[in-house]
Amino acid sequence: MRVIKNEDDKYTDAQLLDGNKSFNLLLEGKLDKIKGKFLSQIMISEDFHRIDFKHFFQFNGKNKNTSILYSTNLDKHLNCEIYPAGKDIYIVELTEVNYNNIKFSTIFKNSPFIVWIKDRDGRYIDVNEKFTKKCNKPYHEIIGSSDYDLWIQDYFNVYKKQDYEVMKSRKICHYQGLITSVSDHDYEKSRIYDITKWPYVDTQGNVLGTVGIAIEIIDKVELRENLKQNEANFTEITKYSEEVFIISDKNKCLYISPAFEKVFEQSPDKLYQDISYWPEYFHSDDISTSETNVSLDNTVEFIKRVKTKNNLNKWVWGKSFPIRDERGNTIKNIFIISDITKKKDQEEELENLKIDFFANISHELRTPLNVIFSALQFLKLKSNVFIDNELDFINKYLNIIEQNGYRLLKLVNNLIDTTKIDAGYLEYTPQNFDIINFVEDICMSVSDFISQHNMTLVFDTDIEEKVIGFDLDMMERIILNLLSNAIKFNSPSGKIEVSISCDEYVNITIKDNGIGIDTDKLDSVFGRFEQINNKKVHNKEGSGIGLSLVKSLVNIHNGKITASSEINNGTTFTVSIPVNIVENQVQLNNTVSDDNKVNRMNVEFSDIYF
Repeated sequence: MRVIKNEDDKYTDAQLLDGNKSFNLLLEGKLDKIKGKFLSQIMISEDFHRIDFKHFFQFNGKNKNTSILYSTNLDKHLNCEIYPAGKDIYIVELTEVNYNNIKFSTIFKNSPFIVWIKDRDGRYIDVNEKFTKKCNKPYHEIIGSSDYDLWIQDYFNVYKKQDYEVMKSRKICHYQGLITSVSDHDYEKSRIYDITKWPYVDTQGNVLGTVGIAIEIIDKVELRENLKQNEANFTEITKYSEEVFIISDKNKCLYISPAFEKVFEQSPDKLYQDISYWPEYFHSDDISTSETNVSLDNTVEFIKRVKTKNNLNKWVWGKSFPIRDERGNTIKNIFIISDITKKKDQEEELENLKIDFFANISHELRTPLNVIFSALQFLKLKSNVFIDNELDFINKYLNIIEQNGYRLLKLVNNLIDTTKIDAGYLEYTPQNFDIINFVEDICMSVSDFISQHNMTLVFDTDIEEKVIGFDLDMMERIILNLLSNAIKFNSPSGKIEVSISCDEYVNITIKDNGIGIDTDKLDSVFGRFEQINNKKVHNKEGSGIGLSLVKSLVNIHNGKITASSEINNGTTFTVSIPVNIVENQVQLNNTVSDDNKVNRMNVEFSDIYF
């Protein structure tokens, strides 16, 4: 076949040069009569003018082009595969497509539903009477036409995407939407349809096109009309509100209340075009990657900063609610947005007052405690003037006062540090230090205390030295607190094992063989003010803050802490700290005197009673 071009270099016709025996058989032996003639001479006018020559002979880098044609002369649907064979010369391979697989039966022709068949290129092969009425076009004008010719612009791209999805998946697909033809002058009277599409294939399994059926949903029409009336009332009510109200579908905003420009200090016009502009109205630091694609199917609540002209912080609270149909599909969304800048400022001011309060009360509580400890130290130094019986009596009560003073100091420290952590004000100063030696020194400093209470402490490590970055004060509190728990809840004459292993983390394990914890209560041991309710431990003192504080201190190191336990077989805590080195560290005094170690031990062990 040779194609013919006009003066504008556009294809206008094609000349049949020759055909093989199969082609002659398809033509019922008429090949010699039409050889050398043009398609405009061979085909009836209606079929010829349905040929899109530009589509047929435009390959875009492909080896072939395919389409399905209907020939009125032959009363056949033909699958056409076109191959370039030289300048303006093409080879066309024709395969008959089973007529019965494509044409509708009489039942479908007279169906009250809209039914159609398209080829692979989206051209209509057959439609029923209901379809022609919807398009307000005669049958012969529809056949060979595409969605572009029949439907308004908002929809033909949607239908094309649906057809591609059906042919690619080879499955039945369900959709819902309006069907509005180019001849429908009243868009508001367009109806909503349940649309079902599926692929049709030949005997070899090749997808030839799609079949579709559309059923009007009367209830949906009534629902939509009710929504319109409610929306009209809604927009009238929200017109004078200081809150921002937005109604949107999945593509764009349909209504935005006047308060938007006052709150966001810019026009919302872009949102009427495309809702994907939504993140541009907020501070970039408050928008995550997942939020750049707006999802409207769930109720969403957020607090974010908006972009302002003067770059001052302006905070808004927002919530979106999906409006669903009777099938649960989201058809629209309502957004409510409030300016909460004053509230945020008040909260920040209140938080600063709280921090100042605890800083002051820390000083006020620690000062009398320090005076008490100084007085106790003085009394102990002067107690040697008493005779033995009096000395024992006085030392007993001095020790009680001292231990409870340390216990009160521990409670004050834990409360204040917990508050500082919540507010983000606890100073974290990591130093590069040998963690193995550090933990071993702590174990050595408490070994006498443990021995005095008829327990044994075993320290073991699989590496002799490991320098990592950690906060020495925080780590000491972590280890001492876990050792304190191990002592308190250990069995009489029990053993405490401290072991260290290294991989991508330094793993510090502290294990006792005491009473243990129920498995169902393990998850709660790190909760604030949580204490295990167990009659076996009614005499074990504690505030319920210790393990919560330990977990927070471990988190500050980007580490993790886990617990495992078995009733009457003990409990194991494992602290895992990442193996990191601090660069450009501030030089601090990393040495801790023995007196300070003893004092810290006295504070952390102050709630242990035997």
